[in-house]
Formats: sequence, C-alpha cells, structure tokens
Amino acid sequence: MSKIRQWFHFFKANLAKGYKRFPMTIGFAVAFVVVAIYFSHASEKAPYIDKVMMALAIGVPLSGVMKMLEEQFAFHKWLDVAVAVFFVAVYGYLIPLNPDDVFMRQYTALSAALYGMFFIVPYLKRSESFSQYLFYNISKFFLTLLYALILFAGSSAVYFTVNVLFELQLPEVIYMDLMMISFGIFGPMHFLGNLPRREQRELPYAMLFERLFTWIVLPLLMIYTVILHAYFVKMLLTQTFPEGMIGNLVVWYGLISVVTLFFLNESRSEQQWLAKVTKYYPIGMIAPLGMLFVAAWMRIDLYGLTLSRYLLVVAGLFEVIAVLLIFLRRERANVPLGIIAVLMTLLAFMGPISGDSLARRLQNERLKIKIEVLDALDTNGDVNVKNLDAASQNEISLTATYLADAYGVDSIYFAAEDETAEALEERTGIELKTYRYRVPDKEMYFSHYNEPLMSLVALDGADYLLKVTSYDPLNLELKDIGVSLNKNETQDSIDLIFKSSDGTIAEHLDLLTWMQLMVQTENFEDERVIVLGDSSYEIKWILYNVNGYQSTDEAHKADGFTPEAVDKASEDYRVTIEYFEGYLRMTKKD
Repeated sequence: MSKIRQWFHFFKANLAKGYKRFPMTIGFAVAFVVVAIYFSHASEKAPYIDKVMMALAIGVPLSGVMKMLEEQFAFHKWLDVAVAVFFVAVYGYLIPLNPDDVFMRQYTALSAALYGMFFIVPYLKRSESFSQYLFYNISKFFLTLLYALILFAGSSAVYFTVNVLFELQLPEVIYMDLMMISFGIFGPMHFLGNLPRREQRELPYAMLFERLFTWIVLPLLMIYTVILHAYFVKMLLTQTFPEGMIGNLVVWYGLISVVTLFFLNESRSEQQWLAKVTKYYPIGMIAPLGMLFVAAWMRIDLYGLTLSRYLLVVAGLFEVIAVLLIFLRRERANVPLGIIAVLMTLLAFMGPISGDSLARRLQNERLKIKIEVLDALDTNGDVNVKNLDAASQNEISLTATYLADAYGVDSIYFAAEDETAEALEERTGIELKTYRYRVPDKEMYFSHYNEPLMSLVALDGADYLLKVTSYDPLNLELKDIGVSLNKNETQDSIDLIFKSSDGTIAEHLDLLTWMQLMVQTENFEDERVIVLGDSSYEIKWILYNVNGYQSTDEAHKADGFTPEAVDKASEDYRVTIEYFEGYLRMTKKD
C-alpha cells in the first residue's frame, strides 16, 4: 500500500510542477482537448472548429517557448502570456477554413520549429551539455508516453467493465475521450513537470541512447560509408554519373550521420577511440554528399524543380553545414546546429524561397519556355496544343499536370481565374493527367452507411439474396427460377441483364440510375417488378453503403421509373456514384 501511495504522490507532484511552471502551456493543451471532446459529441461539426483546434495546438509549443525565454532573459512574466495569446488569436484568424496542402506543410513546419526552439532556448547562453539535455528529455518523453498509455488502458478497462457488468450501454466515443485526456492533458503535465530547469546543467545520460548510437548506429554508418565510397570509385572508373536512388540514399545517410555526431559530440572525450572516429568521420562524408548534389542537379536539369527535389537539396546543404560546424567547433557546434535546423525548416516551407514558391515559379517558367519553343500559341497568342504532335503535347502536359496536381489548376500561368481542369483542357487541348483525386466542381458530398444491413437482411421468403458492389463482377446462373444474371458496366450505366433459361428473353435494369434516384429521395431500400416470359420477379435493391457527390447540372431524370419517381428525381443537380455496396433480393412471384 505504501508503494501505491508513493507512486500517487510522485505523479501528483510532477503534475503540480508541470502546471505551476507552464500554466499557459497546460491551458492551451486542456483547451484543445476540451474543444475536441465537445465536438466529438456534437451532432454536427461547426465549420470553424478546425481553425480553433489548429490555433490551440500551435499555442502549446509557442507558450512553452515564451516561458523558456522568460526564464532565460528574466523579462516581465506577463509578457510571454500576452505575446502567446496575441499570436494564437491572429494566427487562428488567418487559418483558412479549408487549408490546402501548402498551408498544412507551412503549419507543420511552424509547429516543428517551435518545438525545436522550446528545447534550444535554455541553452542560448551556454552550449555545454545540450545533447545530454536532449538525451534526458527524449528518455522522459518515451517514459511519459508509457505512463499515458497505461493510464488510458486502465481507465478504458474500468469503463468497459462497468459498461458490461451493469449493462449500461454507454457510448463508445468515451474511449476516444479517455485517450485525449491521457495523452493530451496528463502527458504534457507529466513531461513538463520533469523538464530540467536552466540551472540543472549536469544531467545523466540516457544510457540506452548513448549505447545505441555508440555501439550500433555508428559502426553501421561506417560500413555504409565504405559502401558509398566503393560506389564512388566505380563511378570514376566507369566514368558514369550517379543514377537511381543514390540521392535519397545519401540524404538519409547524411541526416542519420549528423544526428549521431550531434549526440556523441559531448561524450567522445570520455573514450579515445570515439574521439578519433568522430573527428575524422565528417571527412568521409565529402564524397557521398558530392554524389547527392550531382544527382539532384541532373534531375532538376532534366525535369525541373519540384518540392521533393528542393527538400533533397536543402537537406544536403544542412548536412554540409553540420559537417563543417562539427568538424571546426566540435562540442560547441550543437546549439548553433539546432538553430540552423530551425531556420532552414522555416525557410524551406515559408516565404519567397520556400520549396513550394520556387517550384511553382520555376515550373511555370519551364512551361512557358516549352510552349514558346514548340510554337504552341495560336494566332491570338493563346495557348493551344491541338495541332502539335503527340510527343510535344505530352511534354507540355507533364509540366502542366505537375502544377495542377500540386498547386491547383489556377497555379498554371495561362489558366483563367477559377477555371476548371475540364475547361482548361477543352480550351488549350492540354491533357491534365492528374494523379491526385480531385473534382473541382463538386458541391455536395454524400455518404450513406448502414452497418447492421451488412450482416442482417430479412429474406422474407426470397429465392436469392445477391451481394452487388461497385468492383465485383456478377455472372450467375439461378437454376431454381430459370434466370441468368450478368452485370455490365459502362461509363453511364450499370446494367443488370436478366435472361431466361433459353437465353432468348432479356430485360435490362439500370442499377446506376436506380441508385441515383435512391440518393436523391433518401430511400435506400426500393422494390420493382420485372417480367421474363410468363413469369414475374420481384426485385428489391437494398443499398447499405454508397458515397459520391452531387453537382449542379441540367435536370437529370431517372428514365424507366414511375412518373412519381421521375418528378422526385428531376432536380437541378446531378448525382455521381463513386462507390457502392448493396444486396439484390430476388423472388419469383406466383
């Protein structure tokens, strides 16, 4: 019992220390969890909820950085609160309702930079023991994750037991609430409660990490370095350029090498062999990094700059800077290296020299040169590739496709404002072979999913119950009622073809049109009767899973149905079915 009491007081003290030292940071974390829990229980999601949660999430590392700055430079204790709240409010207002991929990359980079600065700020004045400080906090971070996981598992087990034993039928969403409380409130409070203060310089190494880098990672990197140098010698002898995945292989090798040297920088003085290896290891990285830049230059020269190639070059530049710093400054390189990593992260994703900005601008310049060289302008000076040969059209199409896929159709320099992909293709003849799934003119998405119907459907004396999906073929011989059934898919219809046993009489049932009607009328179980020869069959279509979208179009009527059904389906929008699953129940009528 005394052990349990000790553990309880231990966690209580840590949580109290975390809140006392970082009240604003804990406040942002609690606010994030409360908002997330509230809207997970709400009947519908407010359009601004993502903005609020993203702003609160960015407030967690920002408030932590401001608190660390206050401790380092002893400015007024309320100044950090004012700056953090003001920034979060302004930034939250600037977050778009529907952020695109570019903004999300910027948001992620900003978050990563703030978390990085949170650990760097305590060592701005003195750089000694910085890697020990990070080692210590990494070990505490994983320990905190373990404690939070145990708390979540235990509280979930209690909730499950009470729910089952007393047959309360409590909602399952509570498990998600318990997880957010465990990892979103308990986790930060416990971790921050263990965070060393600035006066705590001498911290014990996390032996697991030190041994991992010293005896496993570093020897493997040395073997990898030998392999890369052997490849470099092969290139010199054969007079070839680096090919294939050499760029990606080297950049990851370089990053892992930098991290390893970073963490071993302050412990190498304790072991003579380690001091010699880490001193000369950066020299062995020169040839591999040279191959990285040659490979990147070749790809950019052939195909232009993209975000992935830009990040490859930025990572290579960081590795070169890191190697020089570690070689020249040794133990004093760690803090400047951390600051450089933060700055390069921000510059790589934000501002005029970011990867997205440069890729968009340079690919447009490349596209413009191609269009002028290939003479793809009509008499009015507008882009038109319809009279070019297939190879020239494809060359222009690939560059335009990259821009449309990565940044939207409006990123292409000759695209009209709010022009859709289809309109641009029709106007210019350029085929946009987009790989990402997007339909610009979608207006209303729908999704119907009825889980019980997946496993529980009433037969009601039916002869057959057939599962029909958007991807499965259907070719059946229903001998008991003398009918064969085939599924025939085209772009505009999904025909169910019914034939009698002799194959001479057939009837087509347009399943796609039927589903469009069901979506519009919100009736996902419907029946109709077909006649084959002298027999009648009752067909019931049970649609338990369907999704797609509705877009403005000319009136789209469901031909072949009753006048009442046609009137219901005659709306000013068109229904497009993207995916479906359902049951077809067939009964022969007497």
